[in-house]
Amino acid sequence: MPTVAELPIYLGNIFIIAFIVAAMFHMLSRDRPDTNNALPPAILDRIPYEKRGRLMALSVEDHYVRIITTKGVEFVLLRLSDAMRETGDVAGMQVHRSHWIATQAVKSARRDDDRAILTLVNDTEIPVSRRYVTHIKKAGLLAK
Repeated sequence: MPTVAELPIYLGNIFIIAFIVAAMFHMLSRDRPDTNNALPPAILDRIPYEKRGRLMALSVEDHYVRIITTKGVEFVLLRLSDAMRETGDVAGMQVHRSHWIATQAVKSARRDDDRAILTLVNDTEIPVSRRYVTHIKKAGLLAK
């Protein structure tokens, strides 16, 4: 046991160590996908762990689905319809025959004649076909 004179130094060291450990836990847990105790979407199980972040969009290229997360992009051999089923509880919608977006990932939207273009928070631009323009208007992503 420390003496009364050593007690402030002893407690100060404990406080500093506890603060460093708590800060490390906070930094490690803040980038996990969906930290609201819900299970992450099943689609994220198909990509490497270091690219698992919040799901932002799915896009088709040939027979592959490009999975876009906050931590990167990965290609998976899969149909878009199957990939959309694996998005789970992530709020999102199909905006083109080749594109699905998570609504929270949309930074801005603009019109381009009859169609629209959505810009995601990572500056990826996703085209919206004429067929889906009314859907994004109803979702509040595009001004009416």
